[in-house]
Amino acid sequence: MANKATLVAVAEVTNEPLVQVDTALMSLRSSNFDTPAAVGEAVDNALQAGANTIKIRLIEGVRNVGKKQKPAPVVEQIAFSDDGAGMDDDVVKRALVLGFSTRYNSRGGMGRFGVGATLAGISQAKRLEIFSRNRAGGEFLHSYIDLDEITSGSMKYMPDPRPAKIPQQFADMAPAGTGTLVVWSKCDRLTQGEDGTVNDLKSVRDELLNWLSRTYRHFIDGGVRIQLNDTVVEPHDPLYLMTIPRLATDEKAEVLLDESFDWDIPSDPSRHSTVKIKMTLLPAAWRLRRGWGNPDRTQTRERRIHDNEGISILRARREIFYGILPRFYPSAVEEIDRWFGIEISFDPELDECFRVKNVKKGAEPVEGLRDALKKRFDAAVRTGRRRIRDT
Repeated sequence: MANKATLVAVAEVTNEPLVQVDTALMSLRSSNFDTPAAVGEAVDNALQAGANTIKIRLIEGVRNVGKKQKPAPVVEQIAFSDDGAGMDDDVVKRALVLGFSTRYNSRGGMGRFGVGATLAGISQAKRLEIFSRNRAGGEFLHSYIDLDEITSGSMKYMPDPRPAKIPQQFADMAPAGTGTLVVWSKCDRLTQGEDGTVNDLKSVRDELLNWLSRTYRHFIDGGVRIQLNDTVVEPHDPLYLMTIPRLATDEKAEVLLDESFDWDIPSDPSRHSTVKIKMTLLPAAWRLRRGWGNPDRTQTRERRIHDNEGISILRARREIFYGILPRFYPSAVEEIDRWFGIEISFDPELDECFRVKNVKKGAEPVEGLRDALKKRFDAAVRTGRRRIRDT
């Protein structure tokens, strides 16, 4: 039997890589990212870089898609630009390396896992490019990865960043000072999913617009400008407490519950972090008659009240879950529950307590925490239901 020294020597001679990069990256494309969650990683990075303006552009192409191979307008490329701090040479070179992050395992913001931007990008597209500068008036540094080149063997290492001009079609998106432009090209998975689902440009745009407006509502309400193509994204607040420019005269919802409580941090039980909870009741004038919450009513549809069935969970002020939590309400979910809004907010220190995954999509409180939340919301939910019925 070979001794340990012999085995080590053989390993050093053969230089067998720990990861077969080409097949690994192709397999990782089948991650849990859907299009909104993937786009969210790029937006998160911009916000973490201190951006005040974030622009997203969907570039149209026409492809034959579906079983019948009919031509349809699809998303050919997606570009993201921000006016954040930008990156230096070293960060640009490693920014697309799977596992690299300047904020790895940080609990101080949205980033933590170190795989988000690259994993999100390749889940939708085969080519990712970065143009970034951290000095106003300086040159933009460019780097990229291309799955076709990796698969063919022509790309084995990250290229050294080189000065490059912003492509002409994205020139108007380039930040005037510091900032970053990210371009996803060869968007094959976005055009047609593995299950054969065809994503036309309009459906992608509409889904993103709705998702961005709710997911980043607190950032938008705080002054961050997010633009999708030519549309400035307005916040959609399921609590109906924010002022929406086009609905500025709307009455605000009534706050039924606004509390916070401490919960032990799993990694350090000697410390705790705060969980904030809030519940509101939508204005009575919107719910005077049965059926007024149906989407065929213009007033309801414009305010997305018909979508307002569920609980919003925020991590670092960014929504990661919107839906129904099992065994949360005092009794079964009711249709009238759309007339109140529920928001639960926590910091990344409590990720394990909400079972947060690296895709930052979905959250479910652990058993003890869910019981604590249910207990605090119970009376407010009962009160809200009673008042809705009385009206």
